[in-house]
Amino acid sequence: MPLLPFLLYTGLGSLLWTAALTISGYLLEAQFAKVETWINPVTNVLLGGLLVLYVWRLLRPKAER
Repeated sequence: MPLLPFLLYTGLGSLLWTAALTISGYLLEAQFAKVETWINPVTNVLLGGLLVLYVWRLLRPKAER
């Protein structure tokens, strides 16, 4: 990918991500307990899924690799 479009897309993506996090922090204020009750189960599911994928990758036969 040429450098100029890469820098443009990277900068735009970073700006949007930072804006989303800033707005979320502003809207949530100090409600960490409410956020934690939602994020903790989601994190556990994602980590469990990653663990299953990793174990599957290790256990599949070498011929498929």
